[in-house]
Amino acid sequence: AIPSTTDVYLRGGTWQVRTIGDSTTNFQLINLGNDIIHTGGDSILSTVRDQGGASNKILVFNNLSLDKQRFLTTGDNANYPRFDGTITLTANARIQTDGVLLLQGNITGNYSLEKRGASQLEIGGDNSSWNGGIVATDGFILFGTRAPEDTAHYMAGTNLFSPSATANAGTACQVSNIADTP
Repeated sequence: AIPSTTDVYLRGGTWQVRTIGDSTTNFQLINLGNDIIHTGGDSILSTVRDQGGASNKILVFNNLSLDKQRFLTTGDNANYPRFDGTITLTANARIQTDGVLLLQGNITGNYSLEKRGASQLEIGGDNSSWNGGIVATDGFILFGTRAPEDTAHYMAGTNLFSPSATANAGTACQVSNIADTP
């Protein structure tokens, strides 16, 4: 296992993080704590079960730093990555969510964030001091939290999404390029 104090640099390629949680389908929070620095090439963060039926897990990382290269998240069986620390944009960043991505920390940097991919991006922080803006071309952006460590958000083996009045996408323009279909 990689120690939680280790910074992980993604410079292209895939990092497959396997859950080490119980083998039930109950939501479980797994604190990993690593900072991820994404720079220099399209990269994939894949969160998957290690073995058995270990589904519905939230893998908690600390800080996330994004540059202009595509940062893709994917996984299986509802194993979601969550970033509780600062999300730093070092350039106009591109995220592709082929699996749910939870950004609980505050977004910083005077750059925009482009969101692609059919799955959802969940923003939980108060980003009112961020002025970069979001362009969404696919999927959904939700404002709120999934926090199985808070019993108010956990019920009968499921992890409820709770909307938040304080979570936001900052002060700049938000553009949706998602076409409406009848």
